[in-house]
Amino acid sequence: MSNTLLIVEESYIFSMILEKMAAKLGFNTVGVANNESKALVLAKKHNPDLIFLGLNMSGNDSKGLIDSIRSTTTSKMVFIASSFNSTANVNLLEEESYIITKPFMLDELQTVARNALGLKVFIKEKPLELH
Repeated sequence: MSNTLLIVEESYIFSMILEKMAAKLGFNTVGVANNESKALVLAKKHNPDLIFLGLNMSGNDSKGLIDSIRSTTTSKMVFIASSFNSTANVNLLEEESYIITKPFMLDELQTVARNALGLKVFIKEKPLELH
């Protein structure tokens, strides 16, 4: 059985690429949210194993969304930071956090996802098709 995933990212193109990368790693994406309210609804509904969450959505620090998700789900989170703001929000992440900075490669995503889920071995990669 594959791990479930919620993608929270305001860039449509990046979220599509991220979804393809996650599928290659064996994730079953249960939803993609491009704003905080949709993200919270999907997180509560699906309680995914893992959430990839873009920091600084719509210029906000995402702290309120992070706190809301943590209080209503058991999901682990991987925070995605843009290279220009990679350290701006680190102080806001109180609990054990997993952060990846754009741009990143598939093996980096695999490592951070595996660490967030506490896995020693990860699902075998599938061929990546970006069309």
